[in-house]
Amino acid sequence: MPITLRPASCFLRRHLAASALAVFASSTALLPAQTTLFSENFTGATVGSVSPNTKTVTNSTRVWRSTLDAGVSTVTLPTDSTTGPNEGSADKAMYVSPSSSATGYIAKFTATTLAVGDTLTLSFDYRFTIAPSTGTASGVRFGLYDSKGTDYTVPTADTYDNNDKGYRVYSAASSSSLAGSLSKEDGGDGSGNAGSAGGGSGDNTLLGSPTNFNQSTTTARYSFSITRDSATQVSFGLSINGTNRLSSSVTDSSSAIFTFDELLIGAGTATAYAFDNVTVVFTPSAVPEPSAYALLFSALAGAAVITTRRQRR
Repeated sequence: MPITLRPASCFLRRHLAASALAVFASSTALLPAQTTLFSENFTGATVGSVSPNTKTVTNSTRVWRSTLDAGVSTVTLPTDSTTGPNEGSADKAMYVSPSSSATGYIAKFTATTLAVGDTLTLSFDYRFTIAPSTGTASGVRFGLYDSKGTDYTVPTADTYDNNDKGYRVYSAASSSSLAGSLSKEDGGDGSGNAGSAGGGSGDNTLLGSPTNFNQSTTTARYSFSITRDSATQVSFGLSINGTNRLSSSVTDSSSAIFTFDELLIGAGTATAYAFDNVTVVFTPSAVPEPSAYALLFSALAGAAVITTRRQRR
């Protein structure tokens, strides 16, 4: 049987195309991976204070500060294998027993500005240590904020964080008939920013209503994400134990916030709660770098030139 030899240009063409795809695939695979900007399991943490009325919890470079200037919460860090995964004998969780409603704790992380396609995700384990009362806003509260460079150094009258901007979630508790809220807080008057546990009025813009969390003394894993969709818009993700809690798409395109450097976890009730295993993770856009596209197109263009020349012969 005669053997037909294929022209070298055919092999070259295929080689160029295969090389282009290989370069493109490798450049995509080498994109920056997720980055953990904040991680806290309270191992080695201690309870302190920066004033008679503002409690702190310190662990290495991470500091949790109370959002209240009065009505001090009782904070303890007991060994706990219930709030989140059991981490052994050193396992701890942060227990908060508020003396008033709308309590919360703020922690800082590396300031991050989202580019198009980037996502920032806050996750944590949370439970009430006593079953909460039913109420429209008596459940868990949490959010991601931009401190705008004003750290909490003056613990009086919310003057340390009354210009914070960000997005926060709060929920109803113990009732499947009550919905929660996902809102933007633009920090205009200090009554609805991170300084008042992500609640209040006057500077809140309701963006969506998550389905009720129906919280209890059973630990749940919360996950709240913010993705920059375009030059002007962000969208949100919200889940509990992996179950989506947003029945429809929720976005913000009116002076959307893209920079974040602090998180908030708290409650809208005086009922005691605990949280643990807190992380903030940055996920970059999955779009390959422009140089990868340039390599792909140049290689494919070379293959096209070879094909054209061969056809002209």
